[in-house]
Amino acid sequence: MFLLIGLLVVLVVLWFALKPKWAPKPPDTTEWTGKASQASKKASAKAGEMYRGLRGRLKFRRDTRELAKQFKQWVVGSALGDRKQMYDGLPSSAAGFATWLHDLSPTELEDFTRGVARFCGQLNFDIAWLTNTQLAREPELKQTVEDATLLYSLAAWRAGRVQRQVRNFLAYQDWLTKPERHKDFGQQLYRALLDAKLMSVPPELYLASEKERLAQAVAAIRKVADDDPAAFRAVLHQLGAGVTPAPAPVPQAPGVTAG
Repeated sequence: MFLLIGLLVVLVVLWFALKPKWAPKPPDTTEWTGKASQASKKASAKAGEMYRGLRGRLKFRRDTRELAKQFKQWVVGSALGDRKQMYDGLPSSAAGFATWLHDLSPTELEDFTRGVARFCGQLNFDIAWLTNTQLAREPELKQTVEDATLLYSLAAWRAGRVQRQVRNFLAYQDWLTKPERHKDFGQQLYRALLDAKLMSVPPELYLASEKERLAQAVAAIRKVADDDPAAFRAVLHQLGAGVTPAPAPVPQAPGVTAG
């Protein structure tokens, strides 16, 4: 009996002395949201710079032919005429966009409008045509300009609403490729999956080596993603949700950078 109690005491001492990083801990919300946001924004920035700058433009020229083929195949296979849900949702999307635009600060409104104006300029439109009488005698052209501008604005708005999810997806892809280089993000995701009760920590992990803990964490996260993809996506998309929201997204025409 005394031997068993002594063994338990030794195990408790070892636990507090060697408590692994992957073991459950009381969550530090500030650190958690900060690290998750930093990791996901870094991945997003890398993707956003893909075709910017001299190297980006050269890469775009190299990729254009293949990208054009792939885009054409995607359009053909997308059955655009059957996308009833998207078309039926346009009225509610337009109403939501109008409400969102109304609530922007003056600076955010100017930033968003600047991006829309760039898009119009790329197509030889003048955004001022939407409100002046310059196209009064060209009703069909006026309608086309208005439709194109509104559809682009809606697309930019909807894309802006999912930027956190996009950043988290990119960060997750980076982590999958090299988990040892993106430990912060892996720890945040692991912690979030534990909190969601989608997995648990095996007892033997408490005294495992750092390398073994990392390998187990990768395997556990992959298993959740494979076994319950919907629940996994819900957790992944919420990473960094407590971070101060980003400013209004600035829509950009192809080949045009903000500034």
